[in-house]
Amino acid sequence: MILMAKMTEGKYFTLTGSMKRNELRALRKREVFFCPQCNEKVLLKVGDIVIPHFAHQQDSVCRSMFSEGESTEHLLGKQQLYEFLQQIKHLDVRLEPYFKKLAQRPDVLVTTTSEVIPIEFQCSQIPLRQIAERTKGYMSAGMNPIWILRTPHKLQKLPQGITTYSLSQFEERFLTDTSEGLVFLTYEPYTKKFHYLSSLLHVSGRQFIGKHRVLSLDKQCFPFVRPKPLTREEIQNYYTLHSSLRNKYLKSRIFYNRKGIHNAFLRMCYELKLIPSELPAWIGVPIAFKNIFTEHAAEWQLAFLHFVEMKNLNLRQVTLKHIHEFAHRYGKPEEDAVEACEQYLKFLFSIGVQSVHDFEKIKDVQYFEVLFTQYLQREMKIEKI
Repeated sequence: MILMAKMTEGKYFTLTGSMKRNELRALRKREVFFCPQCNEKVLLKVGDIVIPHFAHQQDSVCRSMFSEGESTEHLLGKQQLYEFLQQIKHLDVRLEPYFKKLAQRPDVLVTTTSEVIPIEFQCSQIPLRQIAERTKGYMSAGMNPIWILRTPHKLQKLPQGITTYSLSQFEERFLTDTSEGLVFLTYEPYTKKFHYLSSLLHVSGRQFIGKHRVLSLDKQCFPFVRPKPLTREEIQNYYTLHSSLRNKYLKSRIFYNRKGIHNAFLRMCYELKLIPSELPAWIGVPIAFKNIFTEHAAEWQLAFLHFVEMKNLNLRQVTLKHIHEFAHRYGKPEEDAVEACEQYLKFLFSIGVQSVHDFEKIKDVQYFEVLFTQYLQREMKIEKI
């Protein structure tokens, strides 16, 4: 199903949401439409449920290039995004253009004075490999695409504000890495609203803490609005929620694990003479880096400190070679894991911790101050995506 076709005289005709169905039914009686890619005749379909669209004949050889099975939500979404972007000055906006060399067709193409940006609105779950291949294709032509996912139902139900959210592997592919952190940008065509999940803070597994914000289409701009940096009060809420989840995690390791000291986490606590439920506040802290460690921060940070202790080192004696050894032993991609460990060491040094046995080095107030200044607070104005 496509939204744009060529007319008999060669002009392009684009279906918009403001067109009336009875006028379109009258138009198709007197006009013939052609596919802009293959030049075959296409049918203008105007039903009562699915939005008006063009469709190829069943025996068309072009059907593989255009997605005849698109959902109503996808048609509606790309139509709305196209019409919205067309209203913005100094933008050249095209709907469903076809790049012959790439054999790719973005939903919308935006050309500014400095760059060409394909926009893909994704409603259904497709293989991650396919997203990667399409992105690679655009980038090979010097274009950096924007992927927008249709807002998941579970995100629509969440209240605005600080909350927890579990990203699926598919959803995680739609994260945008900005200067103020990871942003999950989605759009819901039926409500005409963008949903943002920003300032994402990894907890464990696929669980994150983030700020949920809703922005209506008529309040949006281009480049797309970026969320404001968190306020001090919001960061306090992050701290409270993160501490609660950390305590819950530590309790679960004690009460739900029946392996005793044979469990790696409990064994490390035993060897370091630490009580699992009373770990120092500086074990299990959020680190301002990629969530390369899927485990809870308390687990990998305890493992790192245990590794250092078994080497009979204090933290100031840890070298880059030691960190690489730990990352390799822990089975993580070394470059990212090393960076995370270096960030953790930097945090420990900033609060005066030299050894795993420095139990009293950090208080809750100090913990919050470090979290505020090193992780979540960004000294910047509102930016754009």
